[in-house]
Amino acid sequence: MGFKDANIPTTNSLQACLNLINPYNVHLRNDEQTIYLSKKGVEINLGGNVLNIGCSPIHDKGYWSVGIQNPSKTRGNIISVLMVKNVSVVTSGIYERCFKVDNKIFHHLFDTNTGMLINTNIASVTIIANKSIDAEVWSTAGFQSSVEKAIDYLSKQKNIEFVVIDNCGKHYYSKGLIKKINIFIF
Repeated sequence: MGFKDANIPTTNSLQACLNLINPYNVHLRNDEQTIYLSKKGVEINLGGNVLNIGCSPIHDKGYWSVGIQNPSKTRGNIISVLMVKNVSVVTSGIYERCFKVDNKIFHHLFDTNTGMLINTNIASVTIIANKSIDAEVWSTAGFQSSVEKAIDYLSKQKNIEFVVIDNCGKHYYSKGLIKKINIFIF
C-alpha cells in the first residue's frame, strides 16, 4: 500500500517540500539531452507508464491490452481493459502510495499550493497520449476537486484521451476515447 517509512508530515516539513516542487527548478537541455535540477533536494519520479510500440502479435488488428487497476481492490484486480496501439497509458490513483491512520487514507496526490491532500471524489485518472510524458503530467494534473471538474479540465487539453474513475467505481471517458479504441469493463 505505501512505503514503510510513510508518516503524516508536519507543517514545517510540508513547507520545506513546497519549496522543492517548483517546475522552474527543472531545466531541460535539448541540445545535450540532459536535465539539470537547480535546487538541492529536487527529484523527478516517473512510474507506472506503459508505452505500446508496434503491433501485438497475439491480438486481432495488433492492439495491446492495457488493464486499469480497480481502485477499491488489491493490485492485480483489473476494472477495465483498454485495447491500444502506439500510445502511452498512465494511471494516477489514490489507492497506491498511501497509508491509513484513524480510518483516514493519506495518499500522494496533494494541492501544490498548500501541500494538503487533494479532497476529491476521484479514485483514479488514466491518460492515453502519444507521448509518455504528456500522459504522466495529465494523469496527475487531472486530479481536480471533483469528477466533473476533472472531466471539464481534461477535455480542454489537446492530444490526450482519458478515463476517470470515481470513488464508487463509475467510469467516465473522454469523447474521443470511445470513438478511437475498444474498452472492456469488468
